[in-house]
Amino acid sequence: MSFNSFENNSNLKEVTFGSDLTKINPGLFSGCSSLQKISIPGQVKSICSYAFKDCKSLESLSLSSGLNPIYLSNFAFENCNLTSLYLDREVYNTDAFYAQTKIKSLKLGSNFSDINVISFASLSNLTNLTIDDGNSDIVIGSLLATAPLETIYVGRNGNYKFNKET
Repeated sequence: MSFNSFENNSNLKEVTFGSDLTKINPGLFSGCSSLQKISIPGQVKSICSYAFKDCKSLESLSLSSGLNPIYLSNFAFENCNLTSLYLDREVYNTDAFYAQTKIKSLKLGSNFSDINVISFASLSNLTNLTIDDGNSDIVIGSLLATAPLETIYVGRNGNYKFNKET
């Protein structure tokens, strides 16, 4: 698909990705103001800059498990309103989530590792944290110190440190 193929399509609410897709091009869904939920399949290796910029209804993002890590370009999710984030694979450049301050639910799947690489401006709305079985040696950084957590689920097979290390 070419750059900006679906840009500013205000009717688009849901996207299903085919099994051949490995890259989401720059600006591909930019300005799709009705897009609400996205699940990125495991074969996708990169999401380019501004791919989902200004998708103001986008609240839920799931990065499904895959054999390869996924690279997220800066500003891939700029001006989105993510409230739910599920990461179940290795993620490079998580500055893509830096401006996402409305996240209420964060789930780290069993294939995710090293929360230290996650860069958030604030998790001041985070009420639900889930860390699945299989994760190990995850250090929960100082951003959680201000999170109004109500529910925490921690898998039984990890070495978790809930402290102010970053």
